[in-house]
Amino acid sequence: MVQNRQASQLPVYQTIIYLHWCAVFLSGGVLMKRTIYTLLFSLILLIGLSSMDQTATATTYSVGLESSHIRITSPQTSGIGCHGSVSISGKSDLPTVWFCVRGPQGDLSGAQAEVAGGSFTTDINLRLGEGEYTVWAGDNAERFDGSIRFLVENQGAQDTRYTSASCYVDSDNPEIIQLADSLAPSGLDDMEKLRNIHDWITNNISFDCNAYISNDNTLHSASQVLKTRTGMCRDYAFLLAALSRAAGLQARVIYGEAVSGGSSSKCLHAWNEVQINGKWVPVDSCWDAGYVQDNSFVFAPSTKFLAPDMNVLAVTHTNSSPTLD
Repeated sequence: MVQNRQASQLPVYQTIIYLHWCAVFLSGGVLMKRTIYTLLFSLILLIGLSSMDQTATATTYSVGLESSHIRITSPQTSGIGCHGSVSISGKSDLPTVWFCVRGPQGDLSGAQAEVAGGSFTTDINLRLGEGEYTVWAGDNAERFDGSIRFLVENQGAQDTRYTSASCYVDSDNPEIIQLADSLAPSGLDDMEKLRNIHDWITNNISFDCNAYISNDNTLHSASQVLKTRTGMCRDYAFLLAALSRAAGLQARVIYGEAVSGGSSSKCLHAWNEVQINGKWVPVDSCWDAGYVQDNSFVFAPSTKFLAPDMNVLAVTHTNSSPTLD
């Protein structure tokens, strides 16, 4: 099961802003391919790019803490110092407030806060180490008009991009933590922890055939996948990364190309890499979970893609790049 992703870059920010996906299914040993074009994750910053000098830095940006639907009450000013994360509170008449965070090297990541009783609070991990971060807030995940924009200075030097929680790899979720504790208790070595996590996913998470058939391309966090027990390949990757991080393992989501079922045609796909004994090892829990037959998922758990030899993986998978998920 492979999903296609196409990336594009904003010239100023030099970052991926949207991804397209496809799916490849094995049915009775015969390859069936169908392309699903979906907007995986858009962080489009319409802030006068056409008139801005591309060498402009974050310090030249205007600062705003209020829009027609959102008012940031904390922090109360731009440029505050933080250590590893920033706590953001505010008022809004929206159900969800979306955030875009630009790291010191221009990498973008997303976050969100649910609004309850007109108020919201969220802690955003500054996962890319020490330096200046720019934060935008808006009414959806796909467009930030620059009305709310401020700076924070991360004074914590540690890079936690593969250990701390993100928007979709929500390893700080209580249910994720509880399951990780049961699968990877103290006393197990790192490979034993990873094996238990992988085996639980391949035995309990089904491929979402209904979403595939109906072209429902909604993104789901790891905790949502855990609740519904179903997902696409990216959702398997989010969940494995979240459980691994909650278990104390460094884990990242990988986008790349993959081929399946003897096809010579490559589609882009999502899987994981987890650090074991100081070495990144590949894991594809989606492919190890089973297969699709007659538009239904069939569980057939295996360990073929649990830390396979790189020469074996290279036959079907080509690593494109790790993500900030």
